[in-house]
Formats: sequence, C-alpha cells, structure tokens
Amino acid sequence: MPGVSHGVRTLGRVLLSMTALLLLAGCGGSDEGSAGEQVTTTSSSGAAALTTPDRAGDWTRVTTAAAVDNAKAYLMRAEEEARPGATPLFAEYERDDGATLAFLGFDVDPESEYGEELASSPDMVVDVQLADAGIEDRQAMDAGALGGALACGTLPPEYGVAGLTCAWADDTTTAQVTLVVPELDYDEAAHLTSEFREAVTDR
Repeated sequence: MPGVSHGVRTLGRVLLSMTALLLLAGCGGSDEGSAGEQVTTTSSSGAAALTTPDRAGDWTRVTTAAAVDNAKAYLMRAEEEARPGATPLFAEYERDDGATLAFLGFDVDPESEYGEELASSPDMVVDVQLADAGIEDRQAMDAGALGGALACGTLPPEYGVAGLTCAWADDTTTAQVTLVVPELDYDEAAHLTSEFREAVTDR
C-alpha cells in the first residue's frame, strides 16, 4: 500500500515508535532464533502454539532487511518488558494486492500466572491489550472455531497509519494483528484475523 510498505518503510517500521504501547499488555522473555527465519514454538503441554510461517493463507511473510531489523527490535523490546510465562513472536506480512499485516504474538505457559488469566478471562485480556495500545472503539467479535476471545478496533491517529487492529486470546496464545487493507470494516477485519490465526496456529 503506498506510503506503508516500500523501500525501507514497512508497516512494522511505522509501528515501531509505538512499540511500548503494543507490548505493554502481554510481553514475555524468550530465546528466539534469528528474526529473519520462521519461528515455531513448541508447547510442552501439547496445546496450541503460534508460528510465523512463510505463507499464511493469502499473506506472505516480508523478509527484507528492514522487516528483519524491525522484527529483531520488537522481540528485543518484548524481552525487556517480559512477563513470566510468555514467549513473543513478531513478523510482517503482505498480500499480492499491497495490503499489509503486522503480527505480534505470544505463546503462554498454561501453568504461569498469565496462562491462568488467559484461561479464566480471555475477553478481559484482549480488552486490556487493545486499551493499552490506545484503541478506544473496541468491539468484541466472533472468535471462530479456535475459541477464546477476539476484538477489533481502529488504530489511533498517532500511529501514523490508517488501519484496524484485532487481538485474540485463548488458553495458551494471545496476539495482535494490525491490518492495513483498503475499505476494511470490523467484520472483514475479524474474518481476516480469524483466517490468519488459523494459519499461524500449530495444534
């Protein structure tokens, strides 16, 4: 999309200045590999875990030098803001039509305090994540086949990009995706998020 993903300017780069807000609600430490490689986290409990595949439905992971640097910066910040029991992942994706998506996910140990919060009130976790990201018009949406909770809202103007952010939470994962897609409404944002969630969840 013009002005969002070209040259060294990617969606992740645009959002990087707001990283503290995006990460505030649910960060965790990890021993991640290179940010430029696909990340797969295996859950010791056999529960769902998140991945950053090269292809996620219609989305292709961006592997330019700028995107790799952005991913490393997000992960470094996530580790600094670590919440015990959570392992962060970050990747940027694009579609053939120029739409872009930034994915910030966390695999959560179900035995941790954070895992207990997810299990008992995923809707509250999602609401807090979006609220801490400065999103005021939060709307609960259908979480789909994977269950848990899903909500979407409009990215605040200070982020400098026009898009919608959706967040989900279930017993062992939580994530936010920021979508910059032309003529996107909440229903379509929730639908795209659910499809993407299916594609990046390893069960």
